[in-house]
Amino acid sequence: MTPSKDSRIHSLNCRQLSENVTNHIQHNDFAVSLTHRSGEPEGVNRITLTHKALSVELLPSKGLSIGEAFYQNRPIFWDPPVELVDPDTLVLASDEVWRDRQPAPGMVFIKTYMGGH
Repeated sequence: MTPSKDSRIHSLNCRQLSENVTNHIQHNDFAVSLTHRSGEPEGVNRITLTHKALSVELLPSKGLSIGEAFYQNRPIFWDPPVELVDPDTLVLASDEVWRDRQPAPGMVFIKTYMGGH
């Protein structure tokens, strides 16, 4: 984390995070970590932002969708029924998804949608 002109605001240097041996940066009560879970596709990483009792996970390979979120160690987001897909194998122009009885290229993201209810 590097201070900006306003000493109360800090910016996150993503290169600094990825090159950090522990993939973890801490500043006062704020922490950022970059992780990869065993068993998930190689191209799938998770960025976890933590501030005091709040923890939010972002999924860069899913357009920065929110993964898990906790407040005081209690989940505040749902557990999606799908696994993360390897972004290197996802073909967005595929006609796997149909709408109105017609192939709908570009709609493949729906089959891996992790949004809330």
